[in-house]
Amino acid sequence: MTTESHLSHPVTPRRTYLIGRARPNAIVGRNRETGEIALIIVGAFLGMMCGLLVPALSLRIVLLMGFPMLALAAVYVPYKRRTFYKWFEINRSYKRTVKRGATYRAGVMEAGTRIDGEEVEVGPPPGIGRINWLAAPFGPDEIAVLLHADRKTVTAAIEIEGPGVGLRDSEDQEALVDRFGTLLKHVANGDGFVTRIQMLARTLPADPDAHAKDVSQRGDDRSPAWLQRSYDQLQSMVSTSSEQHRAYLVACMHYSRELAAEAQAMARAARPGPAASSTGTPGSPSSWPAS
Repeated sequence: MTTESHLSHPVTPRRTYLIGRARPNAIVGRNRETGEIALIIVGAFLGMMCGLLVPALSLRIVLLMGFPMLALAAVYVPYKRRTFYKWFEINRSYKRTVKRGATYRAGVMEAGTRIDGEEVEVGPPPGIGRINWLAAPFGPDEIAVLLHADRKTVTAAIEIEGPGVGLRDSEDQEALVDRFGTLLKHVANGDGFVTRIQMLARTLPADPDAHAKDVSQRGDDRSPAWLQRSYDQLQSMVSTSSEQHRAYLVACMHYSRELAAEAQAMARAARPGPAASSTGTPGSPSSWPAS
């Protein structure tokens, strides 16, 4: 007996994504931080003032060219695989951490639940900053969202390849590919909420005989013998693996008023019923602060 599954299907070409060229978001240069732009402006301002106020011609020329060149060198010239501006911020943060006391004591022994049921929270180590875990609706379930108060960023991880990735039909697969292409386009152009993305691949152990054990436990022994032989033959033809592959997409967004307004609008649209409350549940995007 021959079915269509045994026939050879044409191999579809591999999809490729064309990422557009990023548009410059900064006033000076491409994608420069606010501090770097401010340093260049301050250097140019000091050079201009020295050119107007210093009476000596030779000293005026030196200061007029020196301050802007120092500012540009601190921002653009490589220094120890970074720039002087980057190292200045790293050293300043390190000295501030050491001054506050960099000794970290893990609260693992006290973490968990006390005898009376009170939970004990373990704070982040020095250098991480203030973080807060929130919950946002994601389809029929919820997704964990990490809110970093110091950096004003929101980070979330979505599983894009799991055990049921092969069970989707062609329309769902095409929709997912289009959405991912749209996400890459917005990240490359810098015109969306997502500023950084990261792909994480994980390999988890799995039991290759899990399906056979499940059939032996829950299978119907009163089924016809020909059906059991047919299923055993089909099961022997299926290849099993002792590991499972998972792929996750980590998206980072800058927490702003526009992002909070968009989250509130999406939460109101996803909330069923016209008489739903406008306050939202704790931890949902509708209850996030707007500033």
